[in-house]
Amino acid sequence: MSELDLLKQSGYSLISIYINQDGTALRFETDLYFYIYRTRGECCAAIYFEDIEYPSVKPEHGYGVKDIRSINEYGYRIVTDVGDIVISGRYDDGSGWGGYAVDCYLYAVIPKDFDDYKASVEWSEFKENKEAE
Repeated sequence: MSELDLLKQSGYSLISIYINQDGTALRFETDLYFYIYRTRGECCAAIYFEDIEYPSVKPEHGYGVKDIRSINEYGYRIVTDVGDIVISGRYDDGSGWGGYAVDCYLYAVIPKDFDDYKASVEWSEFKENKEAE
């Protein structure tokens, strides 16, 4: 079971995915809630989200989440009704290896009308289909 399974179990459409400034948190926007996930790090290592790949088509009313799978230690695959969203992460222990690994946990579930949290953290929306720009 993935930490992200709560997104699937909620039954809400996934509207957008946002990342905080240092890449250690993702905010999933659904119909009614924001699901905030943070990376799990060790004492001497940084783990952060690095990239996201969206399906070529963005649905008008959000993605219907069908399944969520861990991709070994490299990230997550969110299976939607129009294709897969792939989230990859990176592990940096300062040794220069910089391999790929990501692990996260549910940090908060916040109603969309609760604005205090949005103001306290700076978020950027992941660009969709970067290669099309």
